[in-house]
Amino acid sequence: MEVKSVASSNNFLKQTVHIQSEEARNQTINRFCLLIALTSFPYIFIFIYLKIYLLAGISTSVVMLFSFFIYLNKKAHYKFARTAVIIATNVEVFIFSTSLGFDSGIYLYLFAAPLLVYLLFDFNQQKTILFYLFTYILTFLIIYFNQRIDFIPPFQIEPNIQKAIYAFNFCCAFFMCFMLVFYFANNNYNYILNLIMNKNLLQKSLQDRELLLSEIHHRVKNNLAVVSALLELQTSHVEDEKVKNVIIESKNRIKSIALLHEKLYENKALGEIDIKEYINELVSYIKQTFNYKNKNIELNLNIDSIKLNIDDAMPLSLIINELITNSYKHAFTNQDNGKINISILPKNNRIHFLYTDNGQGIQIENKENMSRFGLTLIEALAHQLEATYVIEKVDEGFSFKMQVKVNNDVSAK
Repeated sequence: MEVKSVASSNNFLKQTVHIQSEEARNQTINRFCLLIALTSFPYIFIFIYLKIYLLAGISTSVVMLFSFFIYLNKKAHYKFARTAVIIATNVEVFIFSTSLGFDSGIYLYLFAAPLLVYLLFDFNQQKTILFYLFTYILTFLIIYFNQRIDFIPPFQIEPNIQKAIYAFNFCCAFFMCFMLVFYFANNNYNYILNLIMNKNLLQKSLQDRELLLSEIHHRVKNNLAVVSALLELQTSHVEDEKVKNVIIESKNRIKSIALLHEKLYENKALGEIDIKEYINELVSYIKQTFNYKNKNIELNLNIDSIKLNIDDAMPLSLIINELITNSYKHAFTNQDNGKINISILPKNNRIHFLYTDNGQGIQIENKENMSRFGLTLIEALAHQLEATYVIEKVDEGFSFKMQVKVNNDVSAK
């Protein structure tokens, strides 16, 4: 299997940067809620010391509320927990900023908002991300303009205590941003590492499957070779010429299938085969088989190098086998020299197949001089290929035209 280059691997890594797994996003809820609970807990004692019991009660509620969000997340209510975290942080920042004043620095926690949103949501959810980021911007603007117009007056706090609260909030906001960046980087690293590991496992699995498929083609080829050899052995014990011809025809059909599996086994791309190389070998083998007829038959091939899968290549090769066999048996009965032309060319995602010989031709009405079994087999194989075909007698012999629409691209290589 072809291994990707370093440049391709770098592109792979670039595509995976800043992507969070679903599991990592769910863990972020727990981590962030724990951070909020830990930073809110000291405020309970600060507000009790300042005798602002209302805010002390709100701080206690915040600790309990975010602890409840962790519980919801563990119960797999992920979507609700994420939305609740966004709403609760907006409300919390608004309440404490208006209560303590703009100079308390509560708004500094909003700088962690973009990191939080990107950690909680998939990057593909752009509209959702932009909406929640807008709510944080709106909260900041409301806090800022409230400070300017003093619509909701804050509690009166001594300047030195206000500075201490600002310093505490600055440190906590900085710590929260640092931790969120750490979680973000750690989640990316784990996600990329898992992707690389999964990619390696997938490559190993594909290699094992290709090895197995190659071994299957090899064994099928060997088994068919054994059957072909048995048929060859049987011909030496048969005196009836008609029976011998039937055995030879059967052996040729088996050989065409065995040769196909041999080519697939040798090919790195086990799912497809170069039809030009394959047909050349097949035609050469059939020609050698009929050398005993003492006929000087010229075989002209005009075949483009087309890649076909086994589902299309096998019936096509069997059709060619039947046509050549028919020509050798019937077309040149009264002549020692002959010519067979085979053309296989791609056009408009179709294979245009043309087979002609300059023999005595065929009676279109009853096709008596083509074997019944051979004709039935050709019709069945053409139907399998979903092909349209025409069998006709021309001025210089016999013509078989067929158009095949195949599953893969048949452009000439």
